[in-house]
Formats: sequence, structure tokens, C-alpha cells
Amino acid sequence: SNQILIAYRDDGSSGHGTVRLAAVSGTSLTFGTAVVFSAATTYHTQTVYDTVQNKHVVFYSDNGGTEYYSGKAIVATTSGTDVSFGSAVTYKQGIVRSGGDTQGSYALGACWDSINNRIPMAYCFNDWADNTRDFSYVLYATLDSGGTLTFSDEIQFDSAVWTNVSGQTCGNFAAFDTNQGSMAY
Repeated sequence: SNQILIAYRDDGSSGHGTVRLAAVSGTSLTFGTAVVFSAATTYHTQTVYDTVQNKHVVFYSDNGGTEYYSGKAIVATTSGTDVSFGSAVTYKQGIVRSGGDTQGSYALGACWDSINNRIPMAYCFNDWADNTRDFSYVLYATLDSGGTLTFSDEIQFDSAVWTNVSGQTCGNFAAFDTNQGSMAY
């Protein structure tokens, strides 16, 4: 329906996870009202549109309360210029190690798999205090007609977290090739 859902961390509002719906008309964008989807400090937001269920899925890292950078996802439904949300679900719980160091989900990359009707998502589980506990994973999220997200088991694909592109530290990326029926991350 010529709309884009943009998710971001709003530093002007305590870092809360926020979305804005943008309507596309020719080469112009018109933005709707900002809507908070997480009243906690969020990081690494990523949105994917499920073309079968006609809903958006917002992936993010939640650092509120005892979440410690837990990987979460929430389903967004749009109607006109309105955005509403289901309940957030956790796909990877962040942890606190002895000494107060945290290990959690960072550097998310997700895309739509139009052949299998699922969302492959790559992410890292990073330990700031000990690089030997840094790993990158991929899992698949599936959305049913009732708006419930389920997740596959995670598969480790790298024993490191960050990707370096032209000397710049980057996160994980995901892209689906419809001609080959395969994903790259």
C-alpha cells in the first residue's frame, strides 16, 4: 500500500524503540506520528515486511530492566496511518556474567524469504568483556495468520561478531535471492 515502516531508537525520548509510517507518493514521503513500541532503551532495530500476513516485524535489542540486550521481535499492523503492535517476544535472552559484564544480541540483519514465507535473521551474541564468547547466528522467524511469531533453532555461522567492510566495523546483513531461492548473510 505504498508505505514504509521505519524503526529507530529515539535518543530524544530515553532511547525508546519507535516507529514512523511513511507514505510514498511518487518521489515524496509523508510521515505519520511517531509510535513507541518499546519503552526501554533499544538498539539495532530492523524491520521486515511479511507479504503473506501483510504485517511488519520489528527486530531489536532491548536493554530495559533485566533484559541486558535481549534479542526481541514485535509484530506491527498498519491501517491507514495508524500502527498497532502485538506483544514482544524474545528470541535470545541477554545475560550478565560474573563481574557485571553483559552478553547480548547485536548487529541484526533480516530479510523476507518469499519462497518459504519466513524471515531469516542473522545476529551476533556479543560479550564485551571476552571476545572468545562472540558468535554470529541465523534463525528463521515465521508469522502465522493470528499474528504469532515462532522461531527456529539458531544456527551458528561464525565465531566472530563484527564484519569489516573497507576498514569500517559493520553488523550482520541478510539478503534473499529469489532466483536462486537462497539467502546470504
